[in-house]
Amino acid sequence: DGVIQADVVIQDQASVVNRMAFDVFFAGLHVCLADTLKSVPEELLAFTVDYIQLNKPSNERSLHLTVHHIQLDDFGDQEYFLLGPLDSGFNSRTLPLSDAEDFFAVPLLSLTLQGDRSTNMFD
Repeated sequence: DGVIQADVVIQDQASVVNRMAFDVFFAGLHVCLADTLKSVPEELLAFTVDYIQLNKPSNERSLHLTVHHIQLDDFGDQEYFLLGPLDSGFNSRTLPLSDAEDFFAVPLLSLTLQGDRSTNMFD
């Protein structure tokens, strides 16, 4: 009897997780390494991630991650740009091309983690 109740509780919890939906959006994250021991503090490295979206649709065993822009800068170098897209469309609203109807910005990374559909162990 106790085993049956535990199975029902586990199935109920799994059902709640399966029905749950969320869509989280972060405008951006910027982390920098600065030398504050100098008389005038100086930024050395900067890592920026913009437009991060994490989405789990209801009744799906999947999780979607989208990152529009990633950039790494080394301010100790004259050519400080180390990593990032040349033109991802991130600041596209300032470009004349962005007024075209079929224009859209393309994310740098779009990843979907899909759960196993062949089992109904938790349904």
